[in-house]
Amino acid sequence: MGKARGRTYKEMVNAIMHSSECDPALRGRNGVFDELEPYGTRSDQGSIPCASTILQFSACNLHQAPEANGPKTFRDNHLHHFSPLKFSKFFPFCLDYHRAPCYNGPMKISTIYQKSIKQVSKTGLLKKGSSNKKLGFKITSKKWTGKRLYSLTLVERETCPTTCHHWNDCYGNNMPFAHRFKNANIDLLLEKEIESLMLKHKEGIVIRLHVLGDFYSVEYVNFWEEMLLRHPKLCIFGYTARKGDNIAHAIWLLNKRFSDRFVIRHSGNQEAAETQSNSQTPFQEDWSYAAEESFTGKSFDCPEQTGALKDCASCGLCWTTPKTVRFISH
Repeated sequence: MGKARGRTYKEMVNAIMHSSECDPALRGRNGVFDELEPYGTRSDQGSIPCASTILQFSACNLHQAPEANGPKTFRDNHLHHFSPLKFSKFFPFCLDYHRAPCYNGPMKISTIYQKSIKQVSKTGLLKKGSSNKKLGFKITSKKWTGKRLYSLTLVERETCPTTCHHWNDCYGNNMPFAHRFKNANIDLLLEKEIESLMLKHKEGIVIRLHVLGDFYSVEYVNFWEEMLLRHPKLCIFGYTARKGDNIAHAIWLLNKRFSDRFVIRHSGNQEAAETQSNSQTPFQEDWSYAAEESFTGKSFDCPEQTGALKDCASCGLCWTTPKTVRFISH
């Protein structure tokens, strides 16, 4: 295993354990890893070694989220020179770390259903909403009426921020048969597929992003901006766990610029009126939220989950009101 600018992973973890970001109870302990394995080498188990500590680490492909996992997120000066990391035999990587509850055993870095991952093919990335009874197909709600609903599913954890509070108990843990698509070169094929669907459906289409997975880079967010500019009858809604990084800010900007056609809620227990401060300081972002069942603030319960409406296509509240939606725990 190579060194990161002359330092091994063990030395790097030691530096983090001695930094001000580390919990006082753990600060000063010896390194928790001898080495991290390169991302993807344990794809059969979808995990890397992890110690019993409130710090969890994951190796993230630099091409997926350079802005989110770069030096800007390392608020301790001692850590700045550790990112990005580079290995002689592997793609560039960067280290992403966050506070997390004590966790024993391997840290998951991908779906637990490795055989469900599909390589990007010539077509079929966007699935009809009718294949998912919760989504529905033809939009009958007051807004976006007549459009057809499709969804995109990526690989959970591989595209998600490690700060996601459902990292270990992900919704995808209960979806062994979902077709998850790798995100490599996905934009080129999505572009062609969207163009084809727009010709097929004269009223336009709605895309649910993402059944599993998340926005993995600013470039990926920019791709959706390009699609919105190119296709005036394209609409998008969904949810993101991104918070306090450049990817989250890029999503928020699209929410503002295309407020009638692009609605992405942040997954968090907050009321819509609350402003969210970005950890990189200059940004003040007002989001709409998707909360958990335990949330007691102002919100409405998902009508599909309560049985009031049969599916998202007949509801539309997630893209018509800024009020926080509350979901029953899954």
